[in-house]
Amino acid sequence: MIRILLSVTLIALTSTIITGCGPGADKKELSEEFRVHLEMIQEEIPVLEGSHIYNTDIITRFYEKGEGLISARWGSMENMEQLLFAIRNSHLDGLRPEDYHLSAIENMANLIIESDNVQAGDIAKMELLLTDAFLMLSAHKAGGKTDSETIDPQWRAAGKAVDLNWDEFIDSTLQSKRIVENIQMLAPRHREYINLKNGLAKYKRIKDEGGWDRFITQLPKLGKGMSHPEDSISVRGDSWTPIQEDSRVQFTYYIPGF
Repeated sequence: MIRILLSVTLIALTSTIITGCGPGADKKELSEEFRVHLEMIQEEIPVLEGSHIYNTDIITRFYEKGEGLISARWGSMENMEQLLFAIRNSHLDGLRPEDYHLSAIENMANLIIESDNVQAGDIAKMELLLTDAFLMLSAHKAGGKTDSETIDPQWRAAGKAVDLNWDEFIDSTLQSKRIVENIQMLAPRHREYINLKNGLAKYKRIKDEGGWDRFITQLPKLGKGMSHPEDSISVRGDSWTPIQEDSRVQFTYYIPGF
């Protein structure tokens, strides 16, 4: 709880810094730093503060839209607080908060808030990290994070088609200050997904309460190569396919690590 409150405080102060860059030369300097970093993320492997930037084209269009100086787009304390909240709670959907630049954003917030002379380049980095985190989290909520066919070539469940203008989506979301609501709106709403989330929450509660109860048994540990004639189960560790044998179905299970 202390860590969350501290981070929110840092983000609030960072917001003040971003919106208070000042007129004239400061805004021009910030615009120039944006252009420098927008060029940097067009490199083959774009990295900011040790964090890979993925949505380079959308980010570039987002900041270069219009004419004149490029300005900060995350000047709202409320927007940044909402994004941090959405990132930290992404684990409820089976996602990993660290995949959305969480540490990099918090480190940049610390750097900016502890600096006596805030650098325009640091503000530009912070902005690009926030924008990329928003786009990644939104895309993963909308269409999933992994390719189901890569995991299982026999996958048959239909995926969710994502037909969204990302440029307009991030622009309208920031203006309306509805980060959490709009991101969550992208998640699947069908029964199977809700059941999976409920199941995940159940297992997390078990973990938080100390894990599964221990028990003592004299039975042998299940391992690779073991089988039992009464159950017709063979543990081979290489696939998960049914094998027909003497009019009985023998299942082969994959056990990670074997």
